[in-house]
Amino acid sequence: MRCKTYHILLIGLTCTLFLSSCDTISSSKIETLFQDDFKNLWPELSPDGNYLTFYSEKIGYDHPHLDYCIYCVDLGTSEIHQLTYKDVNSYTWDVDPCWSPDGRWIYFVRDSYGPGLICRMPYNGTEDDNEVLFSGAEVFALNSDGSKIVLALSYTEFYLAVLDLDTFELTPVTEEDLTWYRSLCFGPDDESVIAVINNDPVFEVKVYPLNGDDPYNFDYDFSDVPDKISLREDQATYLFSVHNQLLEIPVEGGESYDLTPNMYGSLTDGSYDSEGDVCFSHLVIQDSTFVSTIYKWSR
Repeated sequence: MRCKTYHILLIGLTCTLFLSSCDTISSSKIETLFQDDFKNLWPELSPDGNYLTFYSEKIGYDHPHLDYCIYCVDLGTSEIHQLTYKDVNSYTWDVDPCWSPDGRWIYFVRDSYGPGLICRMPYNGTEDDNEVLFSGAEVFALNSDGSKIVLALSYTEFYLAVLDLDTFELTPVTEEDLTWYRSLCFGPDDESVIAVINNDPVFEVKVYPLNGDDPYNFDYDFSDVPDKISLREDQATYLFSVHNQLLEIPVEGGESYDLTPNMYGSLTDGSYDSEGDVCFSHLVIQDSTFVSTIYKWSR
């Protein structure tokens, strides 16, 4: 494997970013999409690349779980639109936004100490436009055409199921058990579901075929629990966010690549955009101030 290392000094930060450019990536470049001093997590670019969504604690409530809301940034104008709002006395928090394939909707989880809600709203909407699709799940993923959602039910029942967004028919994928699912992703051609199972202190990554075949272990030895999984649109590779790494793993097997080796700070929540480029969040402490930056890494 032939790799080059790029040293990029980020304006306003005293850290240096190290990027690996391997055989699978040519003319690599990185750009800052958004930066401030709040935790901005789970970033995703819209299918047309014009908008960025993430969840953040910008409203600053004192309770550790009360302050997460969904935001959308117009990358052309830098205008920030807050999509969701909550009263300070409401024990809910909005997390894990993702775009519909047609770019009309942003899906997200409204989590709480009760049943989690899978919701969606227009990317330019308001809280009044929020539509609850399912109650009783905290982890989900959309399929490639946006017609179905895989859910991890986690309130009174515990199992994986696929929800048809046209008929709202719920089809179980697993039998009921006490498995805790951390992240989900549809596999190639929507024929399987990749699931990160985190029954602390043991974790595993499993593949669940949707044709009824037995599940099997994902063929990779992870060093830590993956937080997020993304499948590239050409279905060539998966992107796993693992602690301070972004691991690109070929769908058909083969050598994996750490896309951001030796990167200073905490690296979180990477995802592919519609062009196969990578959007991710990077967190550092700079001069006793928390700095959160969302980057786009182009191939």
